[in-house]
Amino acid sequence: MVHNNMVHNNNICFITVYIGEDINVNIPELPLPGHSYFITNKKELVPNLKNKGWLPVLIHIPAIYTEDVIEKQIFYTTQCKKYRVFPQRYIQKQYNYIVSFDNKFNVNVSGTYKTINKPLTNAVALHKHIFIKNITEEFKKCIKCQERYNRQKEQYIKYINEQIKSGLSKKYKKHYQAGYVIYNMLHPKTREIQNSWMEHIEKCGINDQISFNFIAQIYPDIIEEYIYNYRDDRSKYILGL
Repeated sequence: MVHNNMVHNNNICFITVYIGEDINVNIPELPLPGHSYFITNKKELVPNLKNKGWLPVLIHIPAIYTEDVIEKQIFYTTQCKKYRVFPQRYIQKQYNYIVSFDNKFNVNVSGTYKTINKPLTNAVALHKHIFIKNITEEFKKCIKCQERYNRQKEQYIKYINEQIKSGLSKKYKKHYQAGYVIYNMLHPKTREIQNSWMEHIEKCGINDQISFNFIAQIYPDIIEEYIYNYRDDRSKYILGL
């Protein structure tokens, strides 16, 4: 049982998302029984999700008619953004804290609780990128490593230049990983940040780490660095810390 000065389990939830055509996707270890949601368009995943304790949220995605694999990747990645940026809109219950994370890894529940219970007074918390320091490095890395990002190269360039003209910088060193975000839904500016980030994503493209770097410059005083490892092994954390 958690202490009175600590967040209770029914005030926090974990949400992950998979949008696409693959039915053999990774299903992470269950972070918190009764409060862990998996948003997906694949109804074939629902029985397995339920068996593992997840609360499935099945959504409809419009069909895409193309044989181009990269265009499909861009389409499904784009569709995924709203569920990761506005996770509270797709679940029935309201929570004080919502953790949105990538389904490719098991999330560090202990580190999450420690961050919230210290307490978390800022609007959002993210982990700084381990080896990429700014937008310039993010841009070079992404277009070199993945074709889906390279396809949007000109869009990124146009967006970045527009932000620089507005007074922001592509060298800002608080560069975060967008695959793990704690949203403090009690903060009056959280929804403003979410709305602003989505507006930037729509202009920028699917690399939301580029767009969030500019968001971090706009809201520097209410975005917090998450200091723990955001990934974890099931054997390494204890629920309710």
